[in-house]
Amino acid sequence: LYKFPLLLFIKNLFRFFLIGIWHAILTIKNFNLYLKNCYNKTIFLSLSKNNYNVLEPLYNQFKNEKVFISTDYRNNKEYLLLTKFFPFIISLFFLPLNLIKIPFLNKSIKKRTILFLHEYLLNDGYNIFFDIFLKYKNPSKIVIANDHVQITRIIIKKAKKYNIKTYYLQNGCITKIFPILSTDYALLEGDYSKDIYSIKNLNKTKIKIIGMTKVDNHSYSLNNKSTLHSIGICTTATTAFNDIEKMIDFLLKHFKNINFFLRPHPSEMIENKYKTFYNHSSVKISNSNKTHPIEFLNNVDLIISGNSAILLEAALMNIYPIYFFTDNNIEKYNDKNFDRYGFIKNKLAKEATSLEDLKIIINNVINAKPNIVQNAIYYCDHLKNKDSLTKANSIIANT
Repeated sequence: LYKFPLLLFIKNLFRFFLIGIWHAILTIKNFNLYLKNCYNKTIFLSLSKNNYNVLEPLYNQFKNEKVFISTDYRNNKEYLLLTKFFPFIISLFFLPLNLIKIPFLNKSIKKRTILFLHEYLLNDGYNIFFDIFLKYKNPSKIVIANDHVQITRIIIKKAKKYNIKTYYLQNGCITKIFPILSTDYALLEGDYSKDIYSIKNLNKTKIKIIGMTKVDNHSYSLNNKSTLHSIGICTTATTAFNDIEKMIDFLLKHFKNINFFLRPHPSEMIENKYKTFYNHSSVKISNSNKTHPIEFLNNVDLIISGNSAILLEAALMNIYPIYFFTDNNIEKYNDKNFDRYGFIKNKLAKEATSLEDLKIIINNVINAKPNIVQNAIYYCDHLKNKDSLTKANSIIANT
């Protein structure tokens, strides 16, 4: 479809209308949010399962008046659901004009607009809806774990209009192409993120280093084993399916005494991208939508992944991290594809670009796994101060 813009345009326009229908149903079933009193309370806003893992432990320990809101209906079980229905209805009034604009956009912007047409068409709806929502709900503070997508950028802008304080709690690793900070406060994991954001902190966001809340909240111990017994394979949205399939076959053939776990990315679990392995006799599946990453890591001694923060989380637990990258990697973002988070450059993970590389690296550590936890300090302050939840709570409650 990417080679045929007209077909992609039609597909995403159809998707836009499906969003409206589906979210109308969700709104009827989950209308509580619009009746909820949020006056002078702190809103915790989660957009995904990964956001939830970061925000939920902080929310549970937060003592002040609070409300947890999720936009992800697939993972929303007990908290208030924010749907796209009202933004969709508002966006219909702007639909003709927004569609007429597209042919006159420059080539690169037009390509991105068609690619994300279903979200582009919601933009005016979001702007008006969140203006009304925040004006009448009137919370005192908003805490988010993703500040670089359409919905949160709009919410931050509207929050400033109504003098609502905003806090960004880092979720995963960042790169130099991330947009500048726009919240009032940024609670970051370590010096790596601070160094990147400080270069272009044009909005004078107050930056605080707190460590990693999702690690702080879970019971774990450093993996001090000297030999390998279990290996975890973690996929990402940019990992080619064929690479993972060949990797598993190769590793099972060469390491018969090792236990293997496959952990697909949360979005890939929903898509059932790796369903062919669900009943595999020699590979255990870790459901990333149900099993917390720390619980998964407690079961392995070495992990293999692409551009994923789970390599950092593994290093924090002294689990040997291997960064696997081939020419088959999918270019999904407008960013460099190789070593996106600098894990190779900063010596946090070991690089492998082929199956033979994997074999050599694993054989080198299978009976002599080194201690690598210190390699993670630049990325995460957690090793210096393991009380990130208390620090984050204090900053949000007292500012």
